[in-house]
Amino acid sequence: MKFNRRVVVLLMLCFALSLANVANAASTPFVQGGGYDQGAYDQLGDQPTELNWTRHSRFDGVNSNLYEKWSVELSPASLFSPVIAEDGTIIVGTQSNKLLALNPDGSIKWEYAITSNLDDSSPVISQDGYVYFVTNGILHGVDVNTGSPRWESINMGIGNLGHIAIDRDGTLYIGSQRRLLIAFDPNLKITKWQSDIGYPFGQPVIDVNGDIFVRSKSGNDLFVSSVSPDGTIKWQSEVDHINLSDDPRFSAPQLDSNGNLYVVSRHGKKLYSVKTSDGTLNWSLQLEGNLYATPALNEKQQVLYVTSSLGLYAINLDGTIKWQDITNGVGSYNSPLVDKKGNVYINSINKLYIFLEDGSRMAPFEVGTPAYSSNNVTIDSQGTLYFTNSKGYIYAIGGEIAGGETPVDPNPPVDPNPPVDPVGERALLTIILSHGVEKEYDLSMQEVQQFIQWYEDKANGNGPITYAINKHQNNIGPFKQRQDYILYDKIIAFEVNEY
Repeated sequence: MKFNRRVVVLLMLCFALSLANVANAASTPFVQGGGYDQGAYDQLGDQPTELNWTRHSRFDGVNSNLYEKWSVELSPASLFSPVIAEDGTIIVGTQSNKLLALNPDGSIKWEYAITSNLDDSSPVISQDGYVYFVTNGILHGVDVNTGSPRWESINMGIGNLGHIAIDRDGTLYIGSQRRLLIAFDPNLKITKWQSDIGYPFGQPVIDVNGDIFVRSKSGNDLFVSSVSPDGTIKWQSEVDHINLSDDPRFSAPQLDSNGNLYVVSRHGKKLYSVKTSDGTLNWSLQLEGNLYATPALNEKQQVLYVTSSLGLYAINLDGTIKWQDITNGVGSYNSPLVDKKGNVYINSINKLYIFLEDGSRMAPFEVGTPAYSSNNVTIDSQGTLYFTNSKGYIYAIGGEIAGGETPVDPNPPVDPNPPVDPVGERALLTIILSHGVEKEYDLSMQEVQQFIQWYEDKANGNGPITYAINKHQNNIGPFKQRQDYILYDKIIAFEVNEY
């Protein structure tokens, strides 16, 4: 059927859904996707975290006529990937005792002085407007707009700390040097619990049930641990036995929406698939080259992207190799990033590589001063690419977006004639849920209007928390009726396409 009108209703979940003047409202919110719990990150931020998500951006990255927009020297070396706030502010750690906030043009917005270098992690941005990061075992929280401290920095007293993951309630989960995973409440400034996971610096990820998963090591054994939201260890599964060090600081598990997690073994040179329910091994896959980094997941294509010291693999979720590029000097120690279109971005030494979904590769873009390593790529809403390198620089790479959508204008003009309520006969209602799943229904416009009315009533504090949608033609089997029950607080956005 031919669509004759398209009505888009995009509602940002930022715990203030009734606000009308949301910056960059044309942009979809940040969704962690896969099997992740939608944590209390800045959901209007371009990319508020480095880990604890699929690393599949909702933005198209530049992929043609690349050029260096600007670079800023941060410190003698920079081991940290930037994160990006709602207004395009780039937050990046340095090894010169400060956290920096840069404007999109590279100028300094603010800087926050600290007494030591950042620990082995990048900052995260929370939904309530704070940047959390760790230095030498000390937890910091600063205002994302001003750099003013939220509270006096807190010495956790358990050695150096790893990457921070945030759950739906705003609790911070952090791995430590002393084998502990801790849960910290930033509002009350208290440690809720700590759990011994067997080895330092496991990087936590959180699934839709609130369970925390950590890749850790004890002796020569590489483990995955599952920890419940109350700190109880549910299970620990040995996935590899190795004789060399396999430092877990550089890698977190990856989660899909089918209850599987994926873990790399650095020197074992294997990728493992493990069930989140009980730690049972689904499969393992021997690869070539050392595996350092968290894989990226394109769940729409059912493909994992895994970097090794020799190149890049595209791996189907059943454990078979879709394609590989390991013979052309593309080795990388960094996590891939997938853009909206499905292009894959990785850094290798001082070169930026862009792969298409079929494995073909664009000519590498050489960046700045040669360095022995570069860090993970971040994409903003305009498609600009950001990353740091071991020489202490942060780079902004511009260009054109070939075959993609036009980047969102951060200051869109106000429509003097906003669209009226839907009036067509039928429509496709697409609902995007907080864990990244999309639901699509072919409904009458009366049914769509009833759904919209329920949503608006609930946003104003009235009505039930769930809404039943009749699945109509999908009533297959001996059923009189089949319905989907949609939870209000799980809705990120919905779209109505009349026909």
